[in-house]
Formats: sequence, structure tokens, C-alpha cells
Amino acid sequence: MKIPPEVDGLMWGVAENPTDKAVEEFVVRFPNQRAELMKRINMVRDLKHQVKPADPLHRELPRFHPTPPGPTGPPAGWPIAAGLGVLALATLAFAGYSFSRPQPAPPPPVPKVNLEPPTLPPVNYVTPGPPPSQPLTPPTTQPTQPTSAPVDNTPTYMKPQETVAFKDESLVNVLTMLTAASGMHAIIGPNFQDQKVTFTYHNKSAVEVLLDLSKQYAFTVSDEGGGNFLILPIPDSGNRDFDGNSAVHQKVGP
Repeated sequence: MKIPPEVDGLMWGVAENPTDKAVEEFVVRFPNQRAELMKRINMVRDLKHQVKPADPLHRELPRFHPTPPGPTGPPAGWPIAAGLGVLALATLAFAGYSFSRPQPAPPPPVPKVNLEPPTLPPVNYVTPGPPPSQPLTPPTTQPTQPTSAPVDNTPTYMKPQETVAFKDESLVNVLTMLTAASGMHAIIGPNFQDQKVTFTYHNKSAVEVLLDLSKQYAFTVSDEGGGNFLILPIPDSGNRDFDGNSAVHQKVGP
């Protein structure tokens, strides 16, 4: 039967130190391991009796007694010889430096100074002539007149506009705002039927927009001159105007 590791370790610990209390507690906890415990206790006891104590190695070593050295000073006359050697070396070094150093360059020559006074060039004097009999007058230039740009006399209501657009607006309000913004004076006749209109025009003049709207919403435009326009509805019976004539678009603009 294999002994569990924790029981095996505890058993070896009791075998190395087999006190009565330790043996009793182990046998109480593990009664089936009593024989194995006693076997290990005897094994450990036999091993301890077989080991002999080692011989002591504490031996006293002999004490060391150093011998004082004898005199080792320099021989007589050594300072003089050393001084002469140093002097000879210094002399040779100075001589070698004197021969090897570069020689200084000769000084530059002094330029010769001319102490004679300089010779001045001859001076030619110019005698002014008699004054002119008549004073000179500068030519006169006529100032140039700025060129004026040509004046555009075209009425505003005849000039194309980039965009004219209305959405869900009263036709009477559209005609009023369109003519007023372009410098026209419009008179809308009685019995004019108002309605909601939506349109967009590009690059059309106010007069062109007005004429196109008259085709769509049944009214006439009459140019009375001087920027005055008369806007009249077309009657439903026979498309006649108030004078009994056929309703046509009158000429607008100059």
C-alpha cells in the first residue's frame, strides 16, 4: 500500500526525533502505519550509531616571525652621478630643439616714401557766353479730357433681370411689386380677378415677365408712355375690353 506524501514526510520527522509524545500522537492518528514507523525509527537509530565523529582539525600553527631587512640605501656617490646624467640629457634636448625649431622669416622691406609734392593736372576755365536774346519758354501741353463712358438710357423695366420668382403669392401683389421695383407706374383696372400664382423667370425684363403673365392669367397691358402702364382684365364674354374692341397686348416700351 502506497503511503501518502504528507504521511510519509510526517513519519520521517518522527523517526528522526522519536519522542514518546510524538510516537503516541502519530500512532493515534495513523494506527495502520505503526509497524512502518517503528521500522523507520530503528533504521534512523542504526544509521546514527554507524557514523563516527570526525577528528578535530584545530591545530595550532607556528607563529610567523618576520626578519628585519638589512640596509639597502643607494651606494656612495650616486647623487653626483645622477645629477651629471640629468644635466647631460638637458643639454642634448636644448641643442636638438635649437636645430629643429623653424627659423623666423625676414622682416618685409620698408616701402620707399615719395616726399615730393604731387603734380596737379591743368585746369581749363570756361567763359560763359552772352545770355540768349529771348527767354526760353517750355512748350505747353493741353490737358487731356477724360473719356466718359457712354450713358445707358435704357429704362430699368426694359433691362433683363437675373431671376424673378414668386411662390403662392397674390397676382395683384405680384404686379404691384414687379412694376414698382422696375420703375414702372402701373394702374390695375376694376373687376381684376385675383389669384395665387407661382413662377420663376431667368434673364427676363419686367416688361417681358408682365406680358408673359398676361397670356397666362387673361389681362391686357397697355403702355401709356413715360413709364405708365394700364393693366385691365379681359371680360369673359367674347374677350372684349371696356371699349368693345378685341383684347390684345399693346406695345410696351419705346
